[in-house]
Amino acid sequence: MFTLLLPTKPYVHQFLTQNYGNPADISADPRLQNYLRRCLRKPSRRRHVNYAKLKLAKYSCESRILISSDDFYRYGWELTRTDSISFNRELENRAKFFMRNMVSLYVSFMNLKDAILLFQENFNYPEDTWSYDSIRKDFDRHGSFPATSFAAHLIEKTESIFLDNLSELGTICPQFKKNYEKRKQAI
Repeated sequence: MFTLLLPTKPYVHQFLTQNYGNPADISADPRLQNYLRRCLRKPSRRRHVNYAKLKLAKYSCESRILISSDDFYRYGWELTRTDSISFNRELENRAKFFMRNMVSLYVSFMNLKDAILLFQENFNYPEDTWSYDSIRKDFDRHGSFPATSFAAHLIEKTESIFLDNLSELGTICPQFKKNYEKRKQAI
């Protein structure tokens, strides 16, 4: 097996290594594998002039991606600058989609700041790899807050169980529980 060097952003490098290993073996993901193969087979230089002026300072990491010997001998091991940026965008979109979904899940149970910090901790994205501010900005623009809070449903169900228990023990009378449920439905 041969490897291809791809300049990537730190969080994309982390996403690649977490999902596919280091070097990244994307053969288990046919869609991504075909995308890379297309970039090797049919190099694009469409935006080469635009990207030639672009400083790749954001792409501070180098990720290694495994390519088969067949692809290596047929198509080569290098991507044009246009294809490198295009492939990076595909990986960035996947990483951001993953982040938005996880943060949305966490927001169902906690505030946004804690949700982002939990995401960074659980999936090993330290501040120097994927900053809190960057995640927050992207989530504010493209993320979605859940329509309902699981915490509210959890409290409601727990409250109902406690009221049932208190009613059975005689701490509160059954009428109290009925009146409470009517008030809740009226709201």
